[in-house]
Amino acid sequence: MVRLVVFVSIIFGSFSIPTSAKAAVPTRITAGSGGNLASSVGINAIRADTLPPPMPASFFGEIHLSPAPSPGAAIQARLPGVTGAIASTVVVLNGTVLTYSVDVPGDISDTPEKEGGAEGDAVIFSIGGVDVATASWHSGTHTWLDFTSWNLPPPLPASFFGEIHLSPAPSPGAAIQARIPGVTGAIASTVVVLNGTVLTYSLDVPGDMPGTSDIEGGVEGDVVTISVGGIDAAAAPWHSGTHTRLDLIYPKGPPPLPAIFYGEIHFYPTQPAPGTAVEARIIGISGAAAATVVAQSDTNLVYSLVIPGDYPDTLAKEGGAEGDLITFSVGGRDVATGTWHGGTYTRLDFNYLAIILQPGWNLASINLHPANPLIAQVLSSIAGSYDQVYVWNAELSTNNWRFYSPSAPPYVNTLAALDEKTGFWIQVTSLVPVTLYVTGSNPTPTTINLSTTAGGWNLVGFPAATGKDLPGAIPAQVSQVYACHAGEAVPWKIFDRGAPIFVNTLTSLTPGWGYWVYTTASIPWMVTYP
Repeated sequence: MVRLVVFVSIIFGSFSIPTSAKAAVPTRITAGSGGNLASSVGINAIRADTLPPPMPASFFGEIHLSPAPSPGAAIQARLPGVTGAIASTVVVLNGTVLTYSVDVPGDISDTPEKEGGAEGDAVIFSIGGVDVATASWHSGTHTWLDFTSWNLPPPLPASFFGEIHLSPAPSPGAAIQARIPGVTGAIASTVVVLNGTVLTYSLDVPGDMPGTSDIEGGVEGDVVTISVGGIDAAAAPWHSGTHTRLDLIYPKGPPPLPAIFYGEIHFYPTQPAPGTAVEARIIGISGAAAATVVAQSDTNLVYSLVIPGDYPDTLAKEGGAEGDLITFSVGGRDVATGTWHGGTYTRLDFNYLAIILQPGWNLASINLHPANPLIAQVLSSIAGSYDQVYVWNAELSTNNWRFYSPSAPPYVNTLAALDEKTGFWIQVTSLVPVTLYVTGSNPTPTTINLSTTAGGWNLVGFPAATGKDLPGAIPAQVSQVYACHAGEAVPWKIFDRGAPIFVNTLTSLTPGWGYWVYTTASIPWMVTYP
């Protein structure tokens, strides 16, 4: 529609405006009266559709729909009172994320037609003819509006099952219910089942649907409370897609047998004083799982620790479970690790080793299981006196070298830990020999996997208490051994199983040195400590 805005200037006289003149832009009309009086009328008509349009409402965001639309799929915006799409765009793949951006125009208020949005209009967005979102139209705004499907598949439930050992015992068919915070009543229910001679149950606790305001089920970490016959019997955290055995037991049964550790303490250079705290830590338990103090026995410093077991039918972790890693500390310093097994009595001495390293490159190893295998901790006693460490991973076909430098950025270092199985090259920057002290425990018989994947050469340690003669110290599949004794006039030593005796300058394997060994087969090599 065109609106005429008319400006009239009357000079003098009377006049009339022809109908056709309302559309003239611009038009000047002159009328006469009596032949001698003149009127001059100036009419300027301005088209309203030449005024600036209102600012659009812009929308943009990510698309997370199921199923996902293809890049290039049409996106349309509709408004009430407008037939068809008021604006359109397409799905764009931006990296790995589907995105969109669309400008929804505004309505020109001086026309009867509706060409766009007015303040507060509801904009409906669709992809492939399916409505996916709505938003309010406001001129000159830029609104982040992600398209997120409300029709996602429901999350996997958290499943619980187990035996029922309650006193008094419920009857088969008795109601079992699960509750979660924020939901009135039971979120899931089942009944007691007699399976042979044992009462059992199985219960699927649904998850909460994303994108809804109601709570239909659990979310990660929610506490699920399970009751039998209206009496709470157990509680456990909700985790989607899990199958958790949770026996319903009341009262709590007898405690599991503990794991007992004892041994001597041999530290260097300073022994702890009697009465120094000895603690055992287990992941999942705040603070110490067990504690004692250093004691004097004759001329030796000793300790003994009773580490309790965890009750399997409680939520809290009160002690060790089979296979749990135990970290031992003396005076706040980690000195050894062990494994929890209920009903065991284990000697675990807290020891140290001292290895003299020469200036320059050294081929070394350690024969203790370090209390903390992180490489910076293993080498902490010589911090500032070395700059590079290399190990060789023989189980890889390429990229076998692993590297660590204390001055390198973290992304450069590919070597994180050292243990008793590994031989390592270390460059000492000190101008004089330095002594590496490592605290840990005596290794149990150690299995070193020798591999032919990288051509047969393996860089290994020798985690024994004392040296052993060759060839008895190595498997029959090992045909050659090299050592490099830094600081000696002829550092390289060799043992070749097929060479004459006078050729072999390496006659035994000794703890503290690293060794290149060549194997003709991929085999496990068992090294005993005593």
